[in-house]
Amino acid sequence: MVVVAATGGWIGAVGTVGAYAMVSQRRMEAHSLRFQLINVACAALLSASALSVHNWPSMASNLVWMLIGVHALLGARQALRAAVTDRLRVVRLPGDDQSPPEPTSSGDVILAA
Repeated sequence: MVVVAATGGWIGAVGTVGAYAMVSQRRMEAHSLRFQLINVACAALLSASALSVHNWPSMASNLVWMLIGVHALLGARQALRAAVTDRLRVVRLPGDDQSPPEPTSSGDVILAA
């Protein structure tokens, strides 16, 4: 079981550092869903690995890191819902002679901080 936890920890460490490197090189956006998903998954793996060896400070910091990512993902869900609703208001039905209202946003989904 320790080997499984250690392997998960290594995957989490490589994933977190890799995501940070990609953001630093501007190959990934820090507010993207992909970055947040990577952070949540890797923080969970690092927390489990730390728990297996009773490394409480590391486990706690990774749980906080994971919760920050979950909060960002929940904010993204709300932003996505608002963007879809906004776009649906713009859709015109056949035979509708009224011009559609202008969307209130650019349509980009930005994660909430």
